[in-house]
Amino acid sequence: MNLDGNIIIIANLGGFEAYKVETIKGIDPQETRNVTAGTQKVRSNITSIKKLAYIEPHTHTSDDMSDQLGNKGHNTGEQHNRSLEIERRGMQQIADDITALISDSNSGTWHLAFPQENLNKLTDMIDTKTKGKLGKSIGKDLTNAHVKDLLSYFE
Repeated sequence: MNLDGNIIIIANLGGFEAYKVETIKGIDPQETRNVTAGTQKVRSNITSIKKLAYIEPHTHTSDDMSDQLGNKGHNTGEQHNRSLEIERRGMQQIADDITALISDSNSGTWHLAFPQENLNKLTDMIDTKTKGKLGKSIGKDLTNAHVKDLLSYFE
């Protein structure tokens, strides 16, 4: 698969990094044991274009809860599954950042790696126009993968 000009987004709930793929062509001027002089070489270069860290500030549960009237800071608030709400907000932030990046970059195709358990939820949150440009999506957390290995997941 030719990834030239594509954007690769690697994310999880704690971070987001986007890379631009460029194909570099050149001629090898030196002759070696395995390569004759003048041999054309092609390689892909991957460059980081945006990096974000998502850090949920420490708050008290009572600060996030509200009563039926919407008054914040009350311990008499309705029962909320706080961790699911924080997760949903985090994924919505990532979806918004992806949409902004893809619309600003005018890139043709983009690819995504996000942990499998939330991959479908995240892609559902991305707007239709941006989702239409999505090439390959991988259900893996590649945030700690070495940059030189990323291309092998999407080729």
